[in-house]
Amino acid sequence: MLRSTPHGAPLRWSLLEYRRGDFSAAAGWLEKCSTYPGEAPSCTAASHVLLSMALLQLGRTEAADGDLKLGQQMIDKHFQKKLEIWDNVSGHLEGWLTARLFLRQAEEMKKAASMLEQ
Repeated sequence: MLRSTPHGAPLRWSLLEYRRGDFSAAAGWLEKCSTYPGEAPSCTAASHVLLSMALLQLGRTEAADGDLKLGQQMIDKHFQKKLEIWDNVSGHLEGWLTARLFLRQAEEMKKAASMLEQ
């Protein structure tokens, strides 16, 4: 998916748990993934965005907003520069594209949640 090293495993597990509807388990995996030293920034950005989605599902809106903002900043910063298929610093382009897809979904979820609150 985003990275084939053992460090990418928590992201894959978190996505599985999220899709199963176990948002607490997903959040646990994502917190591990976003703090691994040496993790690809694309994986870290995706982790923050997915964590925001899990937190939103758990009703932790303020925490969700913080992680969404952090992931969005990382993704926006990466896409402002010349895109490379791979570099040793930021990771694979496919990881950034996946993170951007997650960001789109998270933004839609946040918008829908705010509409329900009104």
